[in-house]
Amino acid sequence: MKPNNFLLPILLAGVLMTSCDDFFDTAPKDALSPATFWKTESDAQKAAVACYEDWVSPATGSSEVFFADCMSDICYSFTGSSSYKYVGNGSATRSSTVKYYDYSIIRRCNTFMAKIDKVPFTDSKAKDNLVGQVRTIRAWRYFQMNFWYGGVPLITGLPQLADEAKLPRDSEETVKKFVYDELDQAIRELDERPAARGRIARGTALAIKMRSALYWGDLDRALSAARDIQGLHLYEIEKTLSYQELFSLRGRDSKEIICSMQHIPTTEPFGNTIRLFSNQDGGWASMVPTQNLVDMFEMDNGLMPGEPGSGYDPIHPFAHRDPRLAQIIIYPGRDWLGANGQMRVYNTLDK
Repeated sequence: MKPNNFLLPILLAGVLMTSCDDFFDTAPKDALSPATFWKTESDAQKAAVACYEDWVSPATGSSEVFFADCMSDICYSFTGSSSYKYVGNGSATRSSTVKYYDYSIIRRCNTFMAKIDKVPFTDSKAKDNLVGQVRTIRAWRYFQMNFWYGGVPLITGLPQLADEAKLPRDSEETVKKFVYDELDQAIRELDERPAARGRIARGTALAIKMRSALYWGDLDRALSAARDIQGLHLYEIEKTLSYQELFSLRGRDSKEIICSMQHIPTTEPFGNTIRLFSNQDGGWASMVPTQNLVDMFEMDNGLMPGEPGSGYDPIHPFAHRDPRLAQIIIYPGRDWLGANGQMRVYNTLDK
């Protein structure tokens, strides 16, 4: 009997179809997959860490303290590429708005909240602590946007389609209540001490509660949060490090710090200080202090320059001032060690 030559192509096609099905079901090796993630406590830890990236402000990362100053009366930005300059000088327009309006980190937090219950935890307190960290980050982002924009769409789920994300603005009061409620819940969930340097603990949520209440004018709530922070007995004024060391690596574990953004110099250097130094020292000189900031510093006897008996001398305006002034402001006439290693008299008054 002649063999059936048609069977071979049919069998091969079946094998190939089965192989193709297996191929398309294979989990990627170079990226996280929903099919393989959210299985272990380690996965939950990684997802929480992802919420921390630039959580202070997606637009500027941990450099927000510099940029925010440039919108106030204590600092000025010469950088035209930044919208902060236009806010500071009063010329902001719809096309030059500061980029505080950003849902990228909120989306990460919402994803974490939606998936975390799928992960088995051996210790429920460890799970609560992680949830509290992410809850605090999300509350902080909504506080920032609500403060700057006066009411934003309150999204706590995971819109899948673009039309689902086209939501109307919620009122400022609605978002404010959400922030307050979330922070109060996080304070109950969080451990008193951070799990690692840079991680959010109870004091962080209390500090954000205090700041948000202060900014929104709820002073009794702000005072209550401040007293709760004191009640933790974890933070105190630094007595062993100098003021300058407090802002260096040596001061990263100071008890003055409630929470800090962490940078690894070899992988994520903090480079924005280049904006502060003069061109002669290799800087950009794009952010400069104003006289308003200088005037805020007391004399070394605790009196303000304009008060009787302060000893202020307008001929020598930087003499006998709060010693922190000399460590913050590079003022004309001071001795300055330049980038070339040579000492010189700092002079910005003439060529």
